[in-house]
Amino acid sequence: GDTIWCIGMSEPNAGSDLAGLSTRAEVQDDHFVVNGQKVWTSYAMAAQKCFCYVRTDPSAPKHKGISLLIMDMDTPGIDIRPLRHISGAANFAEVFFSDVVVPRENLVGSLNDGWRITQGSLAHERAGLWVEGVSRLETTIHGLVALATRRGLIAARPAGEAQRRVREGGFLNRDRGRTTDSIRRRRDDACRPDRQRGDHAIGIDRKPRH
Repeated sequence: GDTIWCIGMSEPNAGSDLAGLSTRAEVQDDHFVVNGQKVWTSYAMAAQKCFCYVRTDPSAPKHKGISLLIMDMDTPGIDIRPLRHISGAANFAEVFFSDVVVPRENLVGSLNDGWRITQGSLAHERAGLWVEGVSRLETTIHGLVALATRRGLIAARPAGEAQRRVREGGFLNRDRGRTTDSIRRRRDDACRPDRQRGDHAIGIDRKPRH
C-alpha cells in the first residue's frame, strides 16, 4: 500500500521561519535523541513517516546547524495532537518529541546540511501546488462557460469545444509550461552543492502546511 509522509517544519515560536527552529537532535553514538515540538504539521495523524527538520548544532549560525531526519511516526516519545477546525475536521496537528530515538542511518544528506536540502524540497513542493492551482482554475473556467451557455449569455459550442480551446490555445497551457520549467531550474540550482545560501532566509509566502 501507499506510505503517507508529513513534514516537520513549523514550530510555535518560529512559524514558517525554518531557520528559527529549536527542536533539538543530540548525536549519541549510533543514534539521535530528539526533543521539541512542531505545529501545523499537515496530516500527521495519518502519516507513517516524517521528514523532520531539527537543530543538530546550536552553536552554528541558525541557517547552518540544521539537519533532516526521517522518523517513524509510531516511535516511542512522539505525541500527535490534532488541531481541529470549528467544523470538527482536523487537517493539521501539533507533534511533540520527548527523548525520541532516531537511528543515525535516518539522517538525510550530511549532518548540518538541512538548510540546503530544504531549498530544493520547497521548490519542488511549490511546483506541485502551482500545477494544482492551475488545474482548479481550469475547472472553474469550464464551469463558468457552462453556466453562461445555460443562461444564454454566450452561444452554445459543440461538446468539448471550450475545453479544447483552453487546452490547445489558451494561456493556461503555455504559462504552465514556462512556469514549471522556471521552478524546476531554480529547484535544481538550489540543490547544487556549490550554491549554499545559508546566510539569508527564504521567504515562505504561503499558509503554513507543516
